[in-house]
Amino acid sequence: MLKRGQAAAFMVMGILILFLVGLLYALQEKQIPTFFYPKEEQTVETKTVQTFVQQCFEQAIGQGLTTVLGQGGYYEFPASVKILHDNLSGIEVPYYFYQGAIALPPLEFIAQETGKGISASVKTCVGEFSAFKNQGLDITQKDAITTVLFSEQETRVALVFPLTIDDGAKTMEMRFFSAVIPFSFKEKYQEVFSYLIRQQESSEDFLAGELSSRARKGGYDFGFKQQGQTGENIILAFSYDSPFKMGNMNKNMVYQFSLQFGWGALLEPAEQHETLPPLLVLERIPVWNITQEGEHTLQLRARGEGLTFALQPENGPELNSATGFLRLDTTLFPNDEYLYYVEVTDKHSYRVLAPLIIDVHVSGRS
Repeated sequence: MLKRGQAAAFMVMGILILFLVGLLYALQEKQIPTFFYPKEEQTVETKTVQTFVQQCFEQAIGQGLTTVLGQGGYYEFPASVKILHDNLSGIEVPYYFYQGAIALPPLEFIAQETGKGISASVKTCVGEFSAFKNQGLDITQKDAITTVLFSEQETRVALVFPLTIDDGAKTMEMRFFSAVIPFSFKEKYQEVFSYLIRQQESSEDFLAGELSSRARKGGYDFGFKQQGQTGENIILAFSYDSPFKMGNMNKNMVYQFSLQFGWGALLEPAEQHETLPPLLVLERIPVWNITQEGEHTLQLRARGEGLTFALQPENGPELNSATGFLRLDTTLFPNDEYLYYVEVTDKHSYRVLAPLIIDVHVSGRS
């Protein structure tokens, strides 16, 4: 049974949440300004505090989005979520596709996780307002609560962050902030969901060619990194233009997650050894974009002992099986997108496979 004080606290929390939801929909209709300001007449000092918190809020939105999207929609990973750890970069990302099943978190859940990240970043940024206390301002703060709404065209963010500012002559309060960010994550989420449905229909093949087409049409980049004995674990990253053009946030927004495949249809089982040989690694192959007539070359890069390179199917560019050096003559390739698989085998009979996407788009061709 709730005590009277506990019940009152829950009522206040409920009112705040209802207000935030209403605030977000008001933002959708553009009925309120981007940021709330205290109604009382401000002093120079309190205006400085308001500007400082506003800047922290804007910075926190960028940091929250960057952290959560970089971790596949999670601010903190629940114990029930299966994740892939990249030993080289140290990043951890959740599996969205594992053993033929889709594990994409709901859009509303990602919005909640983003709100958690923004609230934490706001608190870190403002700290204890120590610089203002040295100026004679006594500032007290309560917990920050952030609500995020991913709409069709934008991302709307509302923050409740109660502040009390006492300059010795008067006391003022600040509470509500809001922002509209020109970043449509909802559209990108729906595109990832559409891709996962297609991937599930072809669960034995990595649809890298389809991803390349989607990226080109959508005006963004994608890349992937493989792990595992046969490259069956893939970290997939989508890179979008950042809506933040200030300071260290003026960089791309990356949304990444992992996939798990069984390459049995493409590879024979590798021979087992009592003592594991040096790791066989085939570095990620970028999309090979060709826009001019002539002969073009690409060096495949892999590490291991006694490497042999092969291309599937074999009717692709000329490949030196010993060095991994590719040579392509554009007279043999009409404008189109081509998908091949590079297979590297070491002297211990271990193999790894990676997609090779060639986008031939030579201008001036009829």
